[in-house]
Amino acid sequence: MKPGKAAKLPREKLEQQGVSELTDQDLLAIVLNTGFRSNSCMAIATALMERYGGLHGVAKAAPRELVLIKGIGEAKAATLSAVFELARRVNSAPAFPGKRFLCSADVFETYHARLRDMSKEIFLAIALDNRNRCRKELKIASGGGSSCTVDPREVFRSLLLYKASSVIFVHNHPSGDPLPSRDDRELTARLVNAGSLLGISVLDHIVIGDGRYASFADRGELHDYKRARSLNGSKNASSCKVSDRACTKPRYHLFQTGVAPGNIKSTKPSMGRSRFPPGTYAC
Repeated sequence: MKPGKAAKLPREKLEQQGVSELTDQDLLAIVLNTGFRSNSCMAIATALMERYGGLHGVAKAAPRELVLIKGIGEAKAATLSAVFELARRVNSAPAFPGKRFLCSADVFETYHARLRDMSKEIFLAIALDNRNRCRKELKIASGGGSSCTVDPREVFRSLLLYKASSVIFVHNHPSGDPLPSRDDRELTARLVNAGSLLGISVLDHIVIGDGRYASFADRGELHDYKRARSLNGSKNASSCKVSDRACTKPRYHLFQTGVAPGNIKSTKPSMGRSRFPPGTYAC
C-alpha cells in the first residue's frame, strides 16, 4: 500500500456519510494526510490515540511529545498542534461585553474549553456591571504548572478602571483537579476583603478542571469570608483565618457536553444564608 492511500478511506467516508460519522482516528488520519513507510496514517492515528489516552490527550500533547510517535515528524506535529489550537479558539472566544453571568454554570460553559487544556495556570477577572453583564475580561496573571502570582492591588486597579460593580474570578488547574488549594482560598479571602473596601463585590471564584469545576460561591466559602471580615472589622486581609474544614468534602459540578447550564444543579444543599438559590448570583 502506498503512503497516503490509507487516508482515502476516511475521506471517502466523509464524502458519503458526512464528517460527523467519522471516528476520532478517521479525523486524525485525514489531518495527517500521509503515512510513513510501512505505517499508514490510520495506524499512526491509532498509535497517537493509544499513547495519549484519546483525542483529548493528543490535543494536550506538545509538538516535542508528538514527534516521539513513529511517523510523526516536525511538520505533522506542527499541523496537529495548529488544528487543535484552532479548535480551542473557536470554542473559547473571550466573554464579549454585555454577556450576562447568572450562575457558576454560565462561567464554566464560557471558560471550560478555553482553560481545560492549558499547561499553565491562567487567572482571569470578569468585570461586571450592576446587572451581571460583562464589561471587560481581564487577564490578571499566568504562571507555571501549579501556581501564578496575583496582586490584589493590581487586580482592583484594573477593575476600577473599567468601573466594575462586581467581579467573578476564574482560573484553571492544569492537573485537571479543580479542588481549591489552600493558596486559592487564602487569595480569595484577600480579594473579597479588598473588594469590600472598594465597593466591588466578589460574586464568585471559579476553579476550572478537566470536565468539572469548583465554585467558591456555591460551596458557601465566599459567605464565610465576608462574614469573617465583618466580624474582624478593620483587620487586614492577612488576618482572616481560612479553615481547611471547607474542603474536606469538595462539591464538584459535573458537566457533560450537551447538557444546558440550566440543567446543571448545585450539589451543595441550601444553607439558608441567602434569598438566592444555590448556584445563582444576585443582580
